[in-house]
Amino acid sequence: MPVLSSRSSLMSLQLRFFGALATLAAGPTWAQTAPAAPAAAPQVPSLAGGIVDMLVGLAVVIAVLFAGLYLLKRLQSSRGAAAGLLRVVGGTAVGARERVVVVEVDDTWLVVGVGPGRVSLLHSLPRPAQSDPGGSAPAQPAIPPFAAWMQKLTQRGHHEG
Repeated sequence: MPVLSSRSSLMSLQLRFFGALATLAAGPTWAQTAPAAPAAAPQVPSLAGGIVDMLVGLAVVIAVLFAGLYLLKRLQSSRGAAAGLLRVVGGTAVGARERVVVVEVDDTWLVVGVGPGRVSLLHSLPRPAQSDPGGSAPAQPAIPPFAAWMQKLTQRGHHEG
């Protein structure tokens, strides 16, 4: 191996290396390129075609939205057999985060107290006859018997204490 003693020989070696590298990067000189086809005139899309494409896309998006809403409705309505067993008859707030709620289960009304993280059964009573959903309109609202019961209970608590 030759020993490089001067700076000029190092530079000539670098020039040869980078020259060979540039020749390789340029590709083989013996390959012939195919003659280029004459450039076709650019096609201008028609306005009607663009509008049709836009309307088809819009129809697809709307169809996907309606299909999603339909599936969401179907999945929410089929929450199991217990979905039709309970019916909230009424309720009232008795505090900032507490409520008293009347829930109908079969032929029984359950009076429950609902608070943050807790549900307590307060009373159980049979469903009044006038609260039949298929019957005629009741002469009185369904809640006043409960209101009267609650008022009696509260008054009894004040007299005993």
